[in-house]
Amino acid sequence: ITAISAKQKWLTEKPTEAIIGLIDLVRERWKNDPALDAYRNNGLNFLLEWCEPNRLRTLLDTALNGKRAHLDSFQVRSDIPGSSLRALPRGIVAHWLSGNVPLLGMFALLQSIVTKNVNMLKVSADESQALPALLQCFSGLTYKTPGGYELSGDELLKTIAVVYFDRHQQDIANTFSSSADVRIMWGGREAVESVSQLA
Repeated sequence: ITAISAKQKWLTEKPTEAIIGLIDLVRERWKNDPALDAYRNNGLNFLLEWCEPNRLRTLLDTALNGKRAHLDSFQVRSDIPGSSLRALPRGIVAHWLSGNVPLLGMFALLQSIVTKNVNMLKVSADESQALPALLQCFSGLTYKTPGGYELSGDELLKTIAVVYFDRHQQDIANTFSSSADVRIMWGGREAVESVSQLA
C-alpha cells in the first residue's frame, strides 16, 4: 500500500497519450506471447481489440465529455468564462478478481491505469496465471511519444500490486479494503456481498 501510494504522483504526471502508447506496445506483445496462447479464445482476442489506442481514446472522450485532455491539465470551460476543469485520479483502486474469469479484471485494470490510478489486485486462490503473464509483458518496454517523452513499463508496474490472502483473513481484508479510494469486485453474489461489508 505504501509503495504504490508513493507512485501516485508519478503516474498523475504522465501524459495520457504516453500511457495509451505503452498499452499499445504491450498489446503487440500480447498478440505474440506463447505464454498467453491458452487464453486467445477465452477473452484475449477481445482484450486485444478493446484496448486498441483509438478505442481507449474514445472510451476516455465518452467518459469526459469529449475532453480526455482534462486528464493531463486544466482545460478552459466553454460554459463558464474564466473557469477551467481538470480530471484527477481517485487514488488507490482495489480489485477483487474472480478466478473463473481470468482476463476480466484486465479491462478494469487498464481503465484504472489510463485514468492514472494506482492499483492493488487481490487474486483468488485458483488464479490461472493469466494476470501475471499479461503484466509481465510490460517489463522491459519503453514507449516514446512523437514529442520525445518516454514512459517505462517497468516503472508503470510499480503502480500495481498483485496480492493473495485467504478469504478468512479478515484483518488483512479490512486493511486492503480501507486503504482503497475505489473498490471493484468480480464474482458471485456471496463474494460481492462479503467484500461490500468490509471497511
